[in-house]
Amino acid sequence: MTRLDGRSLGGRDRLRADVCVIGSGIAGTTVARRLAEAGLDTIVLEAGDVRPDAATQALYDIDSTGYPVRPDFMSRARYLGGSCNLWAGRSMMLDRDDLDRHAGFEWPISYDEVARYYPAAGDVLELPAPALFDAGAHAAEMTASERALFADGLAPTVALWARRPKRVGGRDPDWLRHRRLRLATNANVIGFDIVDGTAARVHAVRARALEGEEFRVEADRFVLACGGIENARLLLIPADGSEVGLGNRYDQ
Repeated sequence: MTRLDGRSLGGRDRLRADVCVIGSGIAGTTVARRLAEAGLDTIVLEAGDVRPDAATQALYDIDSTGYPVRPDFMSRARYLGGSCNLWAGRSMMLDRDDLDRHAGFEWPISYDEVARYYPAAGDVLELPAPALFDAGAHAAEMTASERALFADGLAPTVALWARRPKRVGGRDPDWLRHRRLRLATNANVIGFDIVDGTAARVHAVRARALEGEEFRVEADRFVLACGGIENARLLLIPADGSEVGLGNRYDQ
C-alpha cells in the first residue's frame, strides 16, 4: 500500500487508478478492500489526515437555527476512518417499498439484490444476526399496548447497534496493507471532470489540501462513500463543462 499526502501534490500531479473511492469510512474502506482483493488498482481519497485536525474538522461546523447544538458537539469526523471513529452505527434494513418503483422512478438495484448482502454487511459492522432485524423475533418482549398497536397494521422497524465504534483508521489498519491500494490524505474533492459535457460520466476528480495546489485523480469508476450529507453536497457541485451537478440534472 502506498500513502500519499495531498499537501505534497501539485498541479501537474495526475494520479490514475481503476477505481477511485472518495471517503475512508466504513463504506469506503470496505469497498476499497474488496476491489483491491479482486485485482483492481484502487485509490482512496480522504479529506482529512490520519489524525484529527482542527482546521479540517472546522469544515463540518454548522450554524443551527433550530434546536441549540450542545457545546463541542461532533456528529461527523473528517479524518482517516470517517465518522465511524465516533459512532457504533444505528443500522436497520430497508423495506421492500423503499426500492420499489415510485412515481416513475426506479432504483437501479432491486430489494432482493440488496438483501443478499445484509449478512456480509452485518459481519463488517459486527452487528447481531440478521434474523434479529425481524420484528417477530422481539414479539415476546412487546407490551400488550405495543402488540395492540402493531396488530392494527402499523409495521415496526427494528434498529440494532454495533457493540462499539468500528474505527477502521486505527494505528495500522489491515485494509491498507494490500499492494493494489493507495491512500491519499488531505485530499478534499472540489470538483468533477466529465465526458462530453453530459454530466453522465466522470473521468476525473479535482482535489486539494486546505493549503496546497489542486491535483487530479483519473479513474474508470468512482465511488462516493462520504455519508449522506457529504455525498449529496458533492453531487450538487456543477461539474466542469456542465451547468448542473452530477446529481441535479432535474434541478431539484
